[in-house]
Amino acid sequence: MVKKMDIDALRKEYEQRVQEYTRISKFVEPLLDTYKQTSGRNIVSSYASRIKEWKSFLKKVEKKGFADDEIWEKIRDILGFRIMCIFRSEPDIIDEWVENVFKVIEKETYEWGPIPDEKSAEETNKVIETGYTSIHYTVRLKEVDLSKGYQPFHFEIQTRTLLQDAWAEFNHEIYKSREVPQEVKRNKVILSKYLSAMNDHFESVRDSYLRSRPAEETLKSKNLEGINLSGKELMRIDFSGCNLRRAKFIESRFLWCTFDNADLSNAKLGKARLRYADLSFAVLKQTSFKGSDLRNSNLIYNYYFEEADFEGANLEGAIIAKREKLDSRKEA
Repeated sequence: MVKKMDIDALRKEYEQRVQEYTRISKFVEPLLDTYKQTSGRNIVSSYASRIKEWKSFLKKVEKKGFADDEIWEKIRDILGFRIMCIFRSEPDIIDEWVENVFKVIEKETYEWGPIPDEKSAEETNKVIETGYTSIHYTVRLKEVDLSKGYQPFHFEIQTRTLLQDAWAEFNHEIYKSREVPQEVKRNKVILSKYLSAMNDHFESVRDSYLRSRPAEETLKSKNLEGINLSGKELMRIDFSGCNLRRAKFIESRFLWCTFDNADLSNAKLGKARLRYADLSFAVLKQTSFKGSDLRNSNLIYNYYFEEADFEGANLEGAIIAKREKLDSRKEA
């Protein structure tokens, strides 16, 4: 419990910090507006921001029992932003934006299922015991922005789907009362699982539509030799069997694209972002991936893998195997 004599001083510092958080909020909101308008395919459905009120802030301090010298380090959500999207795969795209724009201090993933494997016990228990699902980032502004006179205060960004947000609002309404019967808690968790399954169905229906729709804007034929798609955003495009020799994808963004048996010989993909791309069995003879983002991509059984240039590429989480010769191809 914070002593009464300390509360006045705490409130004074809180109010001073709120002034700075208001400045930071006014700086971040235009960034969100720009991203919402330029990210494509309405990835950001909507966003909201709030500054925690004094009563809520004090209640958290007293509940957690923080010492005076750790309050401002431990409470990192006085300023918070919530970013909503429609499909479950889209927080992965938003994740890239968050990492590029802010200094990420901590990331917590509350989600059903085993992914990511590195989830902490706290993250796992919160999902299992309450049904809550979301991604939370603790961030601050980057040095280039701090140089404009902003303080390095931590704030929170949450990303979630509209269904996850609906559950969170429902859960907040339930917990306005002090006592929640055990049966209500169980049913609440079951509802969270239903909504999680609905998220999966949203994704499945969208994927079926994208597969059935001719990607005329990208693939008019299997022969795309020398094509220049630099700076393009390509999502769930099937390049399987395509001739992409000498193609240029400089600083393009690929997400969940497939390149099975595609020929990428002499292709240039400098700084391309191939998150979750499947390049299995692709021909990579003298292909340049310099500085590309290949996180979580599948690079198994590639032809001429050792001739490809991966200098400066981010291969974190990628599945990699050594070159397979053309006359000894193995089945994946």
